[in-house]
Amino acid sequence: MIAELAKQVQEGKTTNTPDKINTPAKVALYHFFDDDVEKAMAVYEAVVEYAPNGWKGDSAKENIIKKAIYQELKNIDETNKIFDIIAKQREFD
Repeated sequence: MIAELAKQVQEGKTTNTPDKINTPAKVALYHFFDDDVEKAMAVYEAVVEYAPNGWKGDSAKENIIKKAIYQELKNIDETNKIFDIIAKQREFD
């Protein structure tokens, strides 16, 4: 039980966090979207689907991801904020 609680704390999860929010990037998106699971997962899945290899630091490849995020959100300011969060997530390296 203590090990599971420690894992949840490390991932930023609480006992109320849905099971599908199971990676640090998903947790970050979930919290950014005020616990909106559908929005967090839609953005996460768009990034996973469209992120080309070696995208970090390559503006052309980063724009592919931004476009995929924008297609989900339809808001440029929110897209740019989310992209900054995505870019800091190790699971997208």
